[in-house]
Amino acid sequence: MRLSINPSCVIAWQPIDDHGTHALVVDDFLTDASALREHALELAYSPPATPDNYPGLKAYASLPGAAEIKRWIADQVLARRYPDGAPGVFRTDDYDPHGAFSVFACNRDAPPPELEDQHTDGIAWLAAVLHLSTRSEDRGTAMWEHRPTGLQQWIVTDPVRLKALEARLGLRLSAQLERIVRTVPIAASGDVARLLRPTPGRRPFTNAEDERWRLLAYVPARFNRLVAYPTWQLHSVVDMSPIDRPSLDDARLTFNQMIEFPFARELTRTHSPYPREFYRDVRGLPR
Repeated sequence: MRLSINPSCVIAWQPIDDHGTHALVVDDFLTDASALREHALELAYSPPATPDNYPGLKAYASLPGAAEIKRWIADQVLARRYPDGAPGVFRTDDYDPHGAFSVFACNRDAPPPELEDQHTDGIAWLAAVLHLSTRSEDRGTAMWEHRPTGLQQWIVTDPVRLKALEARLGLRLSAQLERIVRTVPIAASGDVARLLRPTPGRRPFTNAEDERWRLLAYVPARFNRLVAYPTWQLHSVVDMSPIDRPSLDDARLTFNQMIEFPFARELTRTHSPYPREFYRDVRGLPR
């Protein structure tokens, strides 16, 4: 089968933080989402590959048309940010066709201590989620603010690349860090990981707020709805359905794609020449 975008799909932009970031939300996205769902249900699923912490099972796939979908999403996001035309540094013509079908399946009543509920992905530019569940009630994607620090975004990178992402792609992390380092010592990414650990006793995978988490936005699931957002946004899977043991008919099923940064490969692979330990004693960002 070949994936193709429905020419009559409905495009919307939903605000997802306090910094002007929007999620791309597209309804009736594929011309034949039912065929893709049937294909997904025929695959063999297994726990995700390390270091993927998805709370369920996955089946990895390379599908005709998937690369074109990545390019379409990237072009939509760039066109919104650069309505008069994106600078020539951007490139969206070399995406691969890889993706993964994901089935939410875990014991929500006994989450392991290492569970990642609110989290960032940090391995690409955009995360794209295509909902293929026939049952969508009480399911979706939530965006969050960590109340104690005010963090709404997070990415592990060196300061030079951080500034480039802020200038070109709308990341707004520096200002958030400048506010919180006065009261919260952040010396390395591990410090932030500890700050963002789930609240003890909190039931995971809900969109309920508490003393540590403020809900910024919630995008409900809907069959054949695509949701795409920057991977640096603090987000979580939401599944509050009363189903304890999902079946093929009622499981939360999605097709997930990670869309790489829209730069030439040699620019994407450019990192600071220093080891990460070099930055370990830096409090915040150097000026």
